Amino acid sequence: MNLPERIRASLTELEQQGRIGAEEIRYIMAAVEEDSAEQFFLELLQGDIRFDNAAVAHRAKALGIAADGKWIVYHIETAYPEEARELLGQIYSEPEKAVLADGGKNMLRLLHVPAQKKTAAQAKETAEQIVSMINTELMEKVRVGYSDVANGPEELLRADREAARTLQIMRAFYEERLTAAYSSLGIGRLMYSLGTEDCEAFLEEYFGEKRKLNLSEEEQQTINKFFEKSLNISETARDLFMHRNTLVYHLEKLQKKTGLDIRRFDDAMTLKLALLAERYLETRDKENGE
Repeated sequence: MNLPERIRASLTELEQQGRIGAEEIRYIMAAVEEDSAEQFFLELLQGDIRFDNAAVAHRAKALGIAADGKWIVYHIETAYPEEARELLGQIYSEPEKAVLADGGKNMLRLLHVPAQKKTAAQAKETAEQIVSMINTELMEKVRVGYSDVANGPEELLRADREAARTLQIMRAFYEERLTAAYSSLGIGRLMYSLGTEDCEAFLEEYFGEKRKLNLSEEEQQTINKFFEKSLNISETARDLFMHRNTLVYHLEKLQKKTGLDIRRFDDAMTLKLALLAERYLETRDKENGE
């Protein structure tokens, strides 16, 4: 069996240092030509191997994967993962900087090493670039959730879970977003961490056993715009093309319906949380086929 030069050099270095045994040699020899960075990362993300194992670290080195690299994991939700993979592979092809990997049904993973400076900005730019490429070339809606920075491959399992949870939170609370970072999810991330039982209890406390707001599309639009304009009545009325007094009338009707006067900050926050909780439960029911 002919070993690639980089693997041969790694084995020679370890042997000279007296830090290698027969078991390690057998393991590293798994990193022969048929091995790949994708296979390595999938084993890592599935928990089949641990990076704190010396042999695993040397296998990574043999594959050209830097132990000190700062990685970000992207989960790409698309109806055409194979086509998307082929498209993105034209850009992300160097295993020491980027690895495309399977993510399951309608899902693709990208493990990427951004530049060391302005990491957050570059991560956002990469996510937007992925969305733009797939939208343009495949004419297909795509969403991307990505993790905070993983300091080395040993933190990739945590980052992979963050990216997966980011998409789950986007579906529940930020359906209109096409990209999001785990650290940018704010109140949606908080609500998601509460769980469905706490959300149900919160809705029941304010709206009774039905736990439903039953808002019309027009009421939803008014509320969303009012929140968008930071509870400013004049600016909201202007954007909705209605008289200020007409908006006040709508808000008063909403108060009678919900018991909340969203002109007051506390009531506005309560309604905002209620809308998020209701959306979370609806998403859960939909995913469970209820």
